[in-house]
Amino acid sequence: MENRPVFGFSLSLLTAFMWGVLPHFMLLALTVIDPITVSFYRFLFAFFVVLCVITLKKQWPDKKQFQQGRLAIVLLAGLALSANYVGYVKSLEYLHPETAQVIIQLAPFLLMLGGVWFFKEVFTRLQMLGAVTLIIGFTLFFDNKWQSLLAFGDGYSVGVFIMVFAAVTWVAYALLQKFLLLHFSARQMTLIFYGLGAIMLLPLSDVASIGALTWISGLALLFCCINTLVAYGSFTRAMSVWEASKVSAIIAMAPVFTILSSGLAVLIYPQFFSHSDLTKTAYLGAFLVVVGSMLTALGRRTKATK
Repeated sequence: MENRPVFGFSLSLLTAFMWGVLPHFMLLALTVIDPITVSFYRFLFAFFVVLCVITLKKQWPDKKQFQQGRLAIVLLAGLALSANYVGYVKSLEYLHPETAQVIIQLAPFLLMLGGVWFFKEVFTRLQMLGAVTLIIGFTLFFDNKWQSLLAFGDGYSVGVFIMVFAAVTWVAYALLQKFLLLHFSARQMTLIFYGLGAIMLLPLSDVASIGALTWISGLALLFCCINTLVAYGSFTRAMSVWEASKVSAIIAMAPVFTILSSGLAVLIYPQFFSHSDLTKTAYLGAFLVVVGSMLTALGRRTKATK
């Protein structure tokens, strides 16, 4: 692995920024297109771009890579990623972007637990501190929302449930991908999963609704599509030039960019965007969630390199 800390930090920060501002653009796209269709077009756009790269570099996967039961794992991972994409977008119909971005921080925490359970990874003291900080953070974050959260069927609780579902399905995808990367390249996996996502969502998508896009919602959808490539491309490249734990720690800052961009969105387009109703205690909780995610990531014990 190359060792380029400054470059890796820049790419990681770009990923956090792209994921942080993404919910606002998704909300604009959702004014015309439903969550499944938004996810379909994101998959389709990314698939064709990666397809061009794969074709130019002649890196097509072959049949042998899908043998020994790996095809079933590929399909399951593709289904999990599709569910994650749709669930994330769907939750924004119920939650403010700031709330959604904080809740999705459950994903890296659950991934850590999955690594300990399935891959027998070591649970370090720093990760334990991160886990405790994360739990305290979430407790404070729902400061003025516990009644709504416990009122099952309430719009807020439905949104939280969907976002938790999105986090769980992403963890399932990530754990399955970790196994598959022993047999496929990262670029091959990207091509396969984007293609599977587009195929799986096509029957459920209202493809023709793209014709109803306004210039604002159209640009928002285009940004969502480009975001998929830039964010994941930057993330993948960062992982190849910097330590995974440090990359993950920087990416945990995504909610910070969501909170900052929320204020800017309200300032630019007050007719559509609004401030969240989070209390000072909730913002403190959000800060602790970010810190907990960073500690959890930095606590990963990696093998020493020669």
